[in-house]
Amino acid sequence: MAKAPMDKLLLSHIHVAILAALLLLTHGKGFIESSSSSSSSCCHLNDTVTGCIAHERSALVGFKAGLLDPANLLSSWKGDDCCKWKGVYCSSRNNHVVKLDLPGHGCDHNDDTMTQVLGGNISSSLLGLQQLKYLNLSCNGFDGVQIPKFIGSLHKLRYIDLSMSMFTGRIPPQLGNLSSLRYLNLASNTYSNGITWLSRLTSLEHLDLTFVDLSTVVHWLPVMNMLPSLKVLYLRNCFLRTSSGLLQLSNLTSLERLDLSANNFRTYITPNWF
Repeated sequence: MAKAPMDKLLLSHIHVAILAALLLLTHGKGFIESSSSSSSSCCHLNDTVTGCIAHERSALVGFKAGLLDPANLLSSWKGDDCCKWKGVYCSSRNNHVVKLDLPGHGCDHNDDTMTQVLGGNISSSLLGLQQLKYLNLSCNGFDGVQIPKFIGSLHKLRYIDLSMSMFTGRIPPQLGNLSSLRYLNLASNTYSNGITWLSRLTSLEHLDLTFVDLSTVVHWLPVMNMLPSLKVLYLRNCFLRTSSGLLQLSNLTSLERLDLSANNFRTYITPNWF
């Protein structure tokens, strides 16, 4: 008869042990989850991008090193955060440099600040800006410098303005690799003895080749006809000599502005394409 109380006592101890184990497991799980959450929060904060990206800052420093800057236009290019430098714009989403806007003052001949232009060489260190979408170096003084071939490797570019910056030599056909390009202004005393590379820029909306020597280019019109998005076409003073004959079908249905002035056409321009 004494056995029953003993059994009840033993069962009570077992229940207490089980309850203690459950409490221990619950507390431990909470501790693990809390630690995991803290760790995740810590790492997330550490991964947050602040300021410009280090290798892109180095690319800009290398670019500046090759420039002549007599007016000290790039005096703000110091410190760690290149996103705060003059003419440098970064994405608000990931802080990549997406825009380089450094026009000189050389286009306005009534401007007393005409000497405030950049010159020298354009360093290939710019290849470190692979997220770059916008490049404006217009109205500067790159006297005797050719347009760099490596620009054709900045595949995110949508906007290029290198006009009136005294570039010389041949326009690099590597620019035809920029399939996202929508705006291209190369107005300067350069030349091109073949423009088939333009036909690959099927998203192009604005093209200005003013003063570019195209005297050896005969079939320029069929190339332009392969740019269905083209809205603006400036071919002023390009030494063009032929209108390239008839087009069976014109794809230039979006064209809004056309300037073919100051050329040397030897034949009548056929109107069917515009």
